[in-house]
Parts: sequence; structure tokens; C-alpha cells
Amino acid sequence: MASSPTSPTSPSGKKLVNTKSGLRMICLIDDERSAFEIDEPKWQNDNDHHICNKCGAKFSFKTRRHHCRRCGKIYCGSCCTTKVALPRLSFVDPQRVCTDCVIQAKKEIEMFERYLPILLKGAEFDLGDSDAKRCKCKLNAKTYRDLMFTDVKDANSLPHENVCLTDITSIHCMTDPLNQSSDGKPQLVGINLDYFSDSRSKSIKLNVPNESLNRSTSVHYLRTLQKVG
Repeated sequence: MASSPTSPTSPSGKKLVNTKSGLRMICLIDDERSAFEIDEPKWQNDNDHHICNKCGAKFSFKTRRHHCRRCGKIYCGSCCTTKVALPRLSFVDPQRVCTDCVIQAKKEIEMFERYLPILLKGAEFDLGDSDAKRCKCKLNAKTYRDLMFTDVKDANSLPHENVCLTDITSIHCMTDPLNQSSDGKPQLVGINLDYFSDSRSKSIKLNVPNESLNRSTSVHYLRTLQKVG
């Protein structure tokens, strides 16, 4: 169970709490919670586990139990010794994780450091089938939760509602078989994004602009969206 918060609630609706695993900056408002945030795992009970979940070593006075902060399972010191950042769990400091979770944690760190900045910067697309309107799509920098759409010519104009990443049900790629990219695959020309909103299924089409200046940035954006989606 979390103890009393170590600081007051911030204006963004987040609070620093001291859990049994360490300090976490958690969001108190569900509608502002990051789509990439996951809950702290429930720890396995010490009395129910007498051997390491990884190597089978028997616990004793010398062989102590250690809980992985990402999966909550119990391991010996050799199988749970590495400390890494856990951005999806919103820990302030690096935490002890098991050898299996180290691999997953490093992938998540790469996502936060390499891919999310691309989504936050945004890219331009043509919206819809006909009478296409040029818009900029980018990830909400405040919550890391919604894709936002603004008119390129009028930043105050919103050509489409926000799309919450957790509401996306599928991403369908549109390719041009007559044109190939540098890797020999059909060139990506856009995506159909299906999502659920207001108790019904909806969709939005994002077309890659024809201009070479914007094309590479937009294609890279869609590829990144696929990876984190």
C-alpha cells in the first residue's frame, strides 16, 4: 500500500507518493493519465515462495529474497540485481528488476527516449478522402495520452477530435505497390486509424503529403506510431 504522499498535488494533477518499491510520480486524474503508464505490480508473498523464480535457488539466511519492481516476482540476488529506470511505472529513481524484466525495461526506455519525442514533435498529413485538409498530428505533451489535430494554416482550428491512444483498436497501412521505398517495400502513403469514442466505433484517415519535404517526416511519424501503438 502507498504511504502518505511526500509532496502536495501538483497543478498537473500528479502527486509524488512513497510506495514500498520507491518514489513514484503518479497521476490522480484518469482522463489525464498517460497511455504508456502501467500500475505497480502486486508483490508475491514471501511465505508462499521458498525458491528463486528464475534459477530455483533455495532461500536462506544467506540467500535473500528480492522482489522485481516491474513484475513483482521473487528472485535471489543474482537473478534480480540490476537497477534500471522504469518510466512506464513513473518511478523517480532506477529500480531493482529481474534479468527478464531488464530486457523489457530497456525497450521501454528506448521508446521514451527515441520514439515519443517524434510523436510529440508531430508531422503533417492530409485528412480524409475528399476536400482534404492539411493538419498537424502530434501527441499531447501534457498527458502523453491523446493524438491532437490542428489546422496547419490556423493553429486555433481543430479539424478533428482528439484520439486517445488507449481507444485505438487498429491501424491499417495504405501502401502504393507501384512505388517502392529504399528497403524495397511498397511505399507507405497513409493509414486508416480505427478507434472507439462516445460509445461507438470511428475512424480517421491520415494521408502522407505528396511534397517530398513533408513526405519523409510524415512516413517516419506513421512508422513510429505503429511501433508504440
